[in-house]
Amino acid sequence: MVNRGEVIFAFGMALLCFLSVGGGLATGIGLGRLLERLTAVEKSGPDLGRGKSLFTQNCGTCHGPEARGVPHLGKDLVTSKFTMDLSDDQLLAFVRKGRAANDSSNTTGIPMPPSGGNPSLSDDQLREIIAYLRTLKN
Repeated sequence: MVNRGEVIFAFGMALLCFLSVGGGLATGIGLGRLLERLTAVEKSGPDLGRGKSLFTQNCGTCHGPEARGVPHLGKDLVTSKFTMDLSDDQLLAFVRKGRAANDSSNTTGIPMPPSGGNPSLSDDQLREIIAYLRTLKN
């Protein structure tokens, strides 16, 4: 699995090499400023506060405000072996797709709409929700 930060870092290093060879620094970006930008991107991770807020707004109705589930509606995500056993990318793909009520793996008989019913959520926003869920303890 490729880490997004590693890809950005590798791209930045390749760009740095390109710019520092043959007068490429004449683009006006300056080596120091480029390194600052790359470091800021590399260090930035999911915003857990935003993840919690997005979870509350988009998932809390079915899964509860603390992700402990709502009877006959949404599963407890804190104790869910399914949720915790998936990688972040697998969970993102699952949430993006959703699950039909008649899916043989659906144990509630309640559909989970694609993207939790909010198709405007970006992958980055869903990753913030997932990062927030990963902080919740049993």
